[in-house]
Amino acid sequence: MTTVVSDVTDRPDTRERIHTVRLLYTVRVQSGILSPEADETTDAVAWHDLAAAANLPLMPFVREMLYGS
Repeated sequence: MTTVVSDVTDRPDTRERIHTVRLLYTVRVQSGILSPEADETTDAVAWHDLAAAANLPLMPFVREMLYGS
């Protein structure tokens, strides 16, 4: 595991408080076919190398983990 990010956010539109925990792993692609979850909670799945990921709309904490601050 590379890191764990945890935070609590208030959603003013719903008046809910959401606690999220995100785990980041370093991985190596070996083989196999990627596919989204069966319950359709994922829009798409893909492997990207670091150069290609730089052009994706990454969340700030992901960009910081990949490329530094």
